[in-house]
Amino acid sequence: MELFHSDPMQRLLLTVTDAVSWDNDIFSVYKECIVNKDKHNLVHIISEEQGCTYSKAVEFARQMIDDTIMDMEAAISDLRKAAPEGALHAVEKYASTCRNWVSGSHAWHAKSLRYKAHP
Repeated sequence: MELFHSDPMQRLLLTVTDAVSWDNDIFSVYKECIVNKDKHNLVHIISEEQGCTYSKAVEFARQMIDDTIMDMEAAISDLRKAAPEGALHAVEKYASTCRNWVSGSHAWHAKSLRYKAHP
């Protein structure tokens, strides 16, 4: 089986995209849900499902992200074990890229004005 289609690689891809998407929803909740009344946001969905405030829903979503990042690291470890010896350098480079994507996306959201509500 090709390494890309292996279970560890697919788990890695899923965890990275989940972490980035969910982090986006935390940063965008004010503009999307409160200002624009859009309900397609993880924080809003958690709030509705759990019957809690947006603040508590953000805490829950943040824990989901933390758990997913731990799952990402486990997937990277499993990917190293599944990789042929000649592919280990590529696996390490790809793992580093995935980590950078997650942390870079978070840093961008923290500094971006994209989700600031404008009068």
